[in-house]
Amino acid sequence: MKTDIPPELQDILRRYLVLQQEEQRLREEKKALQARLGRFMASEGLSICSPEVDGRLLKVRYQSGTRIEYDEPLLRRRLGPRYRDILAPDWRKVRARLADLDQALQPHLDLIGSPHPDRVRVAIEQKLVTVSDFEGAFRKIAQDRLAVSVIRRPGEAEPPAWTREGGPA
Repeated sequence: MKTDIPPELQDILRRYLVLQQEEQRLREEKKALQARLGRFMASEGLSICSPEVDGRLLKVRYQSGTRIEYDEPLLRRRLGPRYRDILAPDWRKVRARLADLDQALQPHLDLIGSPHPDRVRVAIEQKLVTVSDFEGAFRKIAQDRLAVSVIRRPGEAEPPAWTREGGPA
């Protein structure tokens, strides 16, 4: 893994880290503002209002609800086979276990499946389909992905805060 990079890329990464931290700070500030607005709406008994602020008409909606988190291992032990009677698909769990569920989902692929490049390649190799079957039936879209994260070394404290100028505070 290459670790030496030119100074201009170091500058880009410094700015990127500044923006990441700013983005996190903005998410936290937005969450705090939402809480304050929610408390106001609740205290006034409002679920929707349309205030005008700086000449702009806004629509503010507020909904209060309850989220229930179950102790799943405890319920599984208590209910035994009856536990299945209270279950519904949890899409986070489905996504996390998709590889394990592949065979079980096979009968339903007409409803929930999409062509997958790896399976298309294998089907062509196995001569189940031909390349000509796909002519004009797909398009390639260039897609780049990049992620930058700070790696903490063992025993190292939180990474330093960065200033707008890009250096440590």
